[in-house]
Formats: sequence, C-alpha cells, structure tokens
Amino acid sequence: MPKGWDGGIAPDPIPTLRLPITYDPAGCRLLRDPLRDREAPTTSVRGQYVLRGDSPSDDKDATEVIASWSSPQLPLLRSITDALPLCRTYSGSLDGSSFKLFARQLPVRGLRDGIALRFGDPDDPKLKSGTYSAYVVRGGTVLALRADSDTFPTDAAFAQFVTTAVARLDAAVG
Repeated sequence: MPKGWDGGIAPDPIPTLRLPITYDPAGCRLLRDPLRDREAPTTSVRGQYVLRGDSPSDDKDATEVIASWSSPQLPLLRSITDALPLCRTYSGSLDGSSFKLFARQLPVRGLRDGIALRFGDPDDPKLKSGTYSAYVVRGGTVLALRADSDTFPTDAAFAQFVTTAVARLDAAVG
C-alpha cells in the first residue's frame, strides 16, 4: 500500500458472510463475491488496510485477498465477465433489507486477465457513493480487491490502486 496506510494480514483469510444474501438475478453474486462458495484454496491471505483520518469516522479502508488453487482460474474471470451484461442493474436482500445496485466495468489501462467494477445505487445520478471491486487472475492465483468510494473518491484513483496491486502481484508470481 502507498505511504500512510497501516494494517496487514487479517486473521481470517477469506471471511464468509454469516447472514444469507440473495441476488436477483442469482448469477449477479459472481460480481460481488466470486470466491464465496468455491472449493477452499490451497493458500489464501487477506489484507485489511486502513488510512487513518482525523477521526475514526474519517478512516478509509481497503481489502485485498490473494487466493491460490492448483487449477487455472481464468474460467472464474470469464464467468464474472459473462455475468456483467445480465447484471447492469440487479437487486437482492440481506438480513431482511432489500437493495438495488448497478454494476459497470471500469477501464484500467494495461489490465490483462482482470476486471475492475464499480457498484452503486441506480437512483444516485451523481454517483456520490458506492463500492469498487477488482479481480485479477494469474494462473491458479486470484487477486481480489475491494474498497468503497469514500476510500477512492474517483474511478481513476481506484484504477491506480488496481494497477499498483497488480504490479506487485506480477512481481511476486513472476
């Protein structure tokens, strides 16, 4: 992470949601949580990073998961890409509360074997809030990044974060 961030390896490599969440259409789950309900990876590490603000309410956070399997993971990326046209706008429920979101792909210059996504409320025309996710595959390894728009206030800022994380992944898996 760039200067100013702290945190590191989280105790649970791939956290699972304790509450049931549903999506309509059901395939849209792949956009938000593609690693859930998959076979356990051979190795996995989750980093939780925080950029401290003037008060705890000003803190920014980003999550990074790196998981590896013995088999190639490009089919997972293809599944996410195939689901995107069907999930431009989708709905769901979590713990009795319903939600509606849009999903769109973000351009990230030079990104190969990966996808970056922006999610938000379709009734918020100025896109003031939302979340970002990115998934990058290198052989049997998947890099998953997640942050909200308070952490990265512009699409370009999240794209730069993805570019930095992918460069470090490529250096590590070489």
